[in-house]
Amino acid sequence: MVTKVGWKEVAITSLPLILAQLSEIVFSLVDTVMVGKLGTTELASVGLSMTAVCFIQAAILGIGNGVQAQASRRVGEGKKVLVGDAMKSGIYLAITLGIPLIFLSIWLAPFFMNLISDNKEIADYGTKYFEIRMIGIIGYAINISFRGFWSSLKLDKYFTWITLISHALNIILNYLLIYGNYGFPRLEVAGSAIATNIALYFGMVLHFFFLIKKRKEYGFNFKIPKKKNFVSLLSLSVPSGLQQMFFWLGFVVLLWIVGKVGEGDLAITHVILQFNFVSILIGIAIGVASGAMVGRAMGQERNEEAYEWGIIAAKYAFVIIGSIGFILAVFTQFITKIYFEKELLQTAFWPFLISSAIMWTESIVFVFMYSLFGAGDMKRPVIVTVLLQWLFFLPLCYVIGYQYKFGVLGIWSLFAIYRVIIAILLYKQWKDRKWQLKTV
Repeated sequence: MVTKVGWKEVAITSLPLILAQLSEIVFSLVDTVMVGKLGTTELASVGLSMTAVCFIQAAILGIGNGVQAQASRRVGEGKKVLVGDAMKSGIYLAITLGIPLIFLSIWLAPFFMNLISDNKEIADYGTKYFEIRMIGIIGYAINISFRGFWSSLKLDKYFTWITLISHALNIILNYLLIYGNYGFPRLEVAGSAIATNIALYFGMVLHFFFLIKKRKEYGFNFKIPKKKNFVSLLSLSVPSGLQQMFFWLGFVVLLWIVGKVGEGDLAITHVILQFNFVSILIGIAIGVASGAMVGRAMGQERNEEAYEWGIIAAKYAFVIIGSIGFILAVFTQFITKIYFEKELLQTAFWPFLISSAIMWTESIVFVFMYSLFGAGDMKRPVIVTVLLQWLFFLPLCYVIGYQYKFGVLGIWSLFAIYRVIIAILLYKQWKDRKWQLKTV
């Protein structure tokens, strides 16, 4: 049985992942500032194309979840020598999916950018940035696979340190390639994309360095994986990848709906989402840690322990994310005065307060979702989250927020109801223990 020690282990396991996730936010802010110095057009083009980049990346995020589910189960079974098979399958799957994605994305880039932007200059810059970033998609997929791999082995520190080093390198390369400093060519927007790709592949090389050092211990080699292992990983990866795609695409649709409501409402939503993404990233980090512990326990046939890991991780996440939400709710008036002009303050107050007050739901949603993924139960959480987002939340946002003119207050009230429902349903899926019947 899991005791109080469980809280400490969840904290120790998830902390490196939380730091890695938060570093993404810091790097994003620095990158935005550096590109912003080029001009408004360049900044807008990168911001616009990043929407497309995130959507494509979401399609292959599932590989990391699949690798973690397989690897953590082998660790729990005491078959650490087979853990390398999961990582090898992840690498080959990343390449198999990545190559066609690169060519398809580059082919469709001009059409897509001109579709979402009426400004030709922004679309042209955005197309160039997007095309270059897509060359890094395989490196991104393999790095995400390593996140699941190291987490299953309780070696999350590798992923965290490599992520931090990669981000530091990216910032240095930005300085050199965006502005043409120290004799480097001035590549501007293209320089930002190239810098990110170099950092991604550099991080990938570092991951391989540490893996190859322990290749015998983990049974890793570069031979073509067995068909059974590869197909199993594909079946685990596709559902969670689709869920991520629909999840992020849903945010794009949400912004489109809010944009139809009004420019001020869109500005308010952008700010709220920035705070909300922090809670999402923390929830994912703790969820990934929980998924690894669940998988290891199931490999040891300790199903009751696996169940308790999910519960403890959700409580831990609830304390952290709930505390952040509580602080934001208490200081809503102060925060809104920082971000908004006087004419938007009254409109922004209640949506911001509501979003802060229900931030705790992200602890339940993401911890139980990733815990289910770690158990190999991919389809059930995906079905619930995708259907509720696309058949309930988004249609009602359009009707209530836009057609019935309840605006941003109506939309964020709906968001609160939608997240509470998903939290309840995912908790029920965890509680019914059907995931304990899954084999990986």
